[in-house]
Amino acid sequence: SVIVLFGLSTEPLRGLIASAGWSHAAIWFNQCGGMVFFAFAIFILAHEQGGISRMLKSRFLVLLGEISFSTYMLHYIILTCVSKSGLIETHPTLIVVFGYIAAIYIASWLSYKFVELPSKRMIERFSIRNRKRIPANV
Repeated sequence: SVIVLFGLSTEPLRGLIASAGWSHAAIWFNQCGGMVFFAFAIFILAHEQGGISRMLKSRFLVLLGEISFSTYMLHYIILTCVSKSGLIETHPTLIVVFGYIAAIYIASWLSYKFVELPSKRMIERFSIRNRKRIPANV
């Protein structure tokens, strides 16, 4: 509701601020004014009450959050491969888009499972081992 309210109020408020003679403030509000609204939304969601919070705790959405870094790192590489492969010109767009999305999430999950998790475990083991060697008076 807060995000929808922000979306509906952005342009009228920007216009009101600009008509008051504060054009720079209006530009700022147009670009950054949502911070207040989104901060409020984060505050509400941080209490983990209600239907949205329960939905965000679902296994599927938690998994998407866990693989999000891999998704970020791999999406452009996969997009480049799809673009250079010629699939876009030879196949229906909807099939290519769904295939692209599927390839991103499959590659992201594989990267998370076989690169990120083992690396994380190795770093944790290394840091625990080194923590024991550091003298307490340092």
